[in-house]
Amino acid sequence: LNEKKPINILLLGTDTGAMGRHWKGRTDTMMMMTINPKKNSTTIISIPRDSNAIFPDFPQYGVTKMNSAYTLGGVSETIKTLDKYYSVPIDGYIMINM
Repeated sequence: LNEKKPINILLLGTDTGAMGRHWKGRTDTMMMMTINPKKNSTTIISIPRDSNAIFPDFPQYGVTKMNSAYTLGGVSETIKTLDKYYSVPIDGYIMINM
């Protein structure tokens, strides 16, 4: 930000559950936030969780919902998948367990 360059931050909302559930969950909320200090603006777009995708590291699963990338390969796979389909550099992420 000090360099006045835009940054992109991936916002993820997961649901690992309560009441004894111990599974990784899915990213049911996915948003991309761009902060542009030069224009003094912030933009947030929602990424539809039910978008069809083939995951870079898990092609054997075929076409699957975008929000399952996190279940299979964590944040890393989610970022790789988003890069594959949107080609937007992701500078960081924030994840919240809903």
